[in-house]
Amino acid sequence: MDGLKRVITTMALCLTAVFAYSQVWTAQDSLHLKKLLESDQELHLNMDAVKSIDFGSAVGGEKLDDA
Repeated sequence: MDGLKRVITTMALCLTAVFAYSQVWTAQDSLHLKKLLESDQELHLNMDAVKSIDFGSAVGGEKLDDA
């Protein structure tokens, strides 16, 4: 049973590290975003992803319509 706890703990720690690492915003990401925003290129947003974002409903914000 002790071995099973060790395996589960190790897996949990590895998953936590993966999730934490995937959320890192680097200087290179910032430069890429800056170039995109400064260009004349049209940006296409994934509206399903945008609709899933909570834009502050906890402070009285409104959700996006399906328009």
